[in-house]
Amino acid sequence: MAEEQNVENKEGVHTTEDDKNTDLYTFFCEFQGGTYISQVKSNDLIDAKKTWAINFERIEFINLEGCLQKGFMEEVEDQEITCLADVKNVWCFTILCGGNFGLINIVKTSQ
Repeated sequence: MAEEQNVENKEGVHTTEDDKNTDLYTFFCEFQGGTYISQVKSNDLIDAKKTWAINFERIEFINLEGCLQKGFMEEVEDQEITCLADVKNVWCFTILCGGNFGLINIVKTSQ
């Protein structure tokens, strides 16, 4: 089975090769004193979270060294996604990486 390619399209949205029937998810991440906003097209929320984490790991100026014991991807995968009350298609999860707390909000975005 071929590995799926994750690329950024001309609108800056991270997509996979087969994104005809996908949803757009917007991630708002508060981490290490910065706010990082990105979008991912995915078939479901869990895959969107994984794609987001892969892309977040690639940001050069974010220090993930403290995450090496557990690993950033493993930390993200271990965290439960919580559906926020009284709003539709909005979730959040948190991470603790090298003593740095991260709050990630996810919105299923209309295209």
